[in-house]
Amino acid sequence: MGRTLRASPDGSGADHGQNMTVLIVGDDAVARALAERFDRRGAGVVLVGADAEAIEAARAAGLTAHRLDLTDAGALRAVLEGVTVAVVSTAADGVNLLAAQALARDVECVVVRVNDPRNHVAFEALDADRVCATTVLAGALAETAELERPARRRRRRMVS
Repeated sequence: MGRTLRASPDGSGADHGQNMTVLIVGDDAVARALAERFDRRGAGVVLVGADAEAIEAARAAGLTAHRLDLTDAGALRAVLEGVTVAVVSTAADGVNLLAAQALARDVECVVVRVNDPRNHVAFEALDADRVCATTVLAGALAETAELERPARRRRRRMVS
């Protein structure tokens, strides 16, 4: 079974992307940022999404990108040649669940974004690692607020 993952403080991976090909399923800002991050680290990257404009923008940025139906298992499997890691990251948990189910059979490592923590149970049976976007973002915001609070107080005291 998969496990729920927390973001590492530096966002680094064990091999920093070298010697791997990553399939990014999604075409929103998060998926695009992931694709660019893996590309900068030297990984092979294939981005797939349903939005024609987003796919064209990814291609214009030099990424390998394909437009396809993200809930079509056959279409997803057609782009798997050489893929060792798949990151399923759309804003729709239903799409993420279907895509991760399709990929978990054929890809060594699948990581799936869960947007709404109430949907977490639906993802538990997957042979995939899960990252709850809401929990990670809430934690990062809270941590930033706590870290910034003393600095703001000091600035206020210095100004007044």
